[in-house]
Amino acid sequence: MAIFVGITEYSPEKKNIQDLMKQVENTIAQMAAKKGWNATDVTEKTKSAKKSVGARFKEKAVRQFDNYEKLVDALLGELNVDSLKKIGADIRGHGSTQEELAAKFISGHTSRDRLVDWARGHISNEKAYEKTGKASQDPTLYTKDKEVGLQPDIWSDKAVGVVGPPSKANNLSRYNQIMGDLSRIASDHKVAAYSFIHRGGKYEDEHRENVVKLIDATKKHANITMVIINGNGDWVVASNDADTLKAQLK
Repeated sequence: MAIFVGITEYSPEKKNIQDLMKQVENTIAQMAAKKGWNATDVTEKTKSAKKSVGARFKEKAVRQFDNYEKLVDALLGELNVDSLKKIGADIRGHGSTQEELAAKFISGHTSRDRLVDWARGHISNEKAYEKTGKASQDPTLYTKDKEVGLQPDIWSDKAVGVVGPPSKANNLSRYNQIMGDLSRIASDHKVAAYSFIHRGGKYEDEHRENVVKLIDATKKHANITMVIINGNGDWVVASNDADTLKAQLK
């Protein structure tokens, strides 16, 4: 389970749920005047929203919100559940996440679950893997000269990749920077590079448009392969053919 607000991911794996709680608390305080809430209302709604955050992380789905106000509205039950954008397929398997499913596509693992040999000596928290073979959070992977760093979500013996929702298109400058860093790091370590964009059961027009924007941005880097989820819920390489891509995005 994960919640995306804009391009920021909140999840147990990222260990930043308390950061989300604080954002919710601050947003409710900022919304008070517009909503006509008094101090008691703010206290009660903050308590209710935080409780709802905990409940959301028990769901087997990835939720996407454009901003914190829309998240707060949803947490307080002021948006119809059916109207919420559900980006990211319902998580299949036992405890699998979209990152784990993407990792299988490249015959690899999430970066925190196992250290690959080619990354040794080039990551920020290598010692974290020593006891259990796993790290508590994604490592920062660097080029050999340490000039460029990136937190990859997944990697394998021959590849490295990042995973995210269509809303990454809301900040294309940041996405372009990530793709540039990913391209340079992959080239430096002589491995393949992938960008995975997950989805829900059906795309809305906005989601399709965002995916197309991300595909166009990724094309600037010849060594990066864009992978999306088709209508059957399977990861597939995004087609360069417009008609085939349209079919993939149904």
